[in-house]
This record gives sequence, structure tokens and C-alpha cells, in this order.
Amino acid sequence: MATRTSTSPGWPICAACSPSPRFRCSSLRDVLDDGPGFESADADRVFEAGVTGGDGCGLGLPVVRRIAASAGVEVRAVTDGRGHVRVTLPAARAAT
Repeated sequence: MATRTSTSPGWPICAACSPSPRFRCSSLRDVLDDGPGFESADADRVFEAGVTGGDGCGLGLPVVRRIAASAGVEVRAVTDGRGHVRVTLPAARAAT
């Protein structure tokens, strides 16, 4: 597992990479910040435009999910008490 930490003023972020047990040859990217995390009931709603848990406008995660989905990438909120989003990258396709 490789871990990279980036810190911007007030926004520490940690990203970890590991192989996915769910999808053969795909990989997982866990992105965490120091936010309060997601409630179980809101895990899918946070990807709806306009839904925010703070003073934002609620567009960031919906845009991320839409762009990711167009590339075959899955993005979901993880409800573990941290600001945690899991990204599943599909397996690489062989060149033809």
C-alpha cells in the first residue's frame, strides 16, 4: 500500500492505494480528510447536487462522481466517522 499525504492550509488529505478484493485487477483509492465524516443515511445523498453538511454549495462531490462515472470509476462515501471517500478504479484493459 502506498500512502501520500498532502496538506493545504486547513485541508489535510491522505490518499492510500491498495488492490481491490472485490474486482480482479482493479485498485482502490481511499481519500480521507479531517472532516466529520458521513452519516450512514446520507452516504448516497452527499452525491446529489445541493446537499451540503456545511457552508459549501454542495456541488463538489456530485461533479466528482459524474466525471468518475463517465470514465468507469466508482466513487462512494465511506461511513466510518471520518471524511472518507473510496474510489474504485477499473482494471486496465489490454491494448488491441
